[in-house]
Amino acid sequence: MVHGRLTEREGKFGKVSRTFLFENDGITEYAGEALDRPRRMLVFEPDQKTLTERRGGKEGPVVRTFTVEKDHITEHETSSYGKMRSTWLWDDGEHRLMEREGGRYGRMKRGFLFEPEGITEGEGGGHGPVVRTFVFEKNEPALYEKTGGIFGEIRRTFLFEGMSPEMLRHHEGFLQFLIMVE
Repeated sequence: MVHGRLTEREGKFGKVSRTFLFENDGITEYAGEALDRPRRMLVFEPDQKTLTERRGGKEGPVVRTFTVEKDHITEHETSSYGKMRSTWLWDDGEHRLMEREGGRYGRMKRGFLFEPEGITEGEGGGHGPVVRTFVFEKNEPALYEKTGGIFGEIRRTFLFEGMSPEMLRHHEGFLQFLIMVE
């Protein structure tokens, strides 16, 4: 059963690049608007703490695995026993999601600051130069990815159907979104 749909467009409402369907067992990515062949799928595993990225659909080969713990999320190559690529940590005090290389004490790769207007990616834990900003559209169920800050050029538009972009204001929802769109 499909619960929602996310459509990625080039620029501001340009050509459709990808379509994501949110279903009971995961999120499936399709090229363009055609829903004939899945490119990949993010599968919600039965343990309710693991998200597995598979190429080509639910039965395809495992690409990455994400394990959700109480205060962090780890990313592994292939299975959860593969090489640890990143650890995602949430800082409640600063409303910031940080990606570290390897484990929780690895080199800081990047950070995302959660602000009322949107979510800003910055180098060095989020306090460095701004790379891009995801801006919430006030009048439509849409999210714009802008280069640089809030007044930057629109690179991509994400349209939400059957769900609200407000779910991205929580770090776990935003991280699932980020896994899909990168």
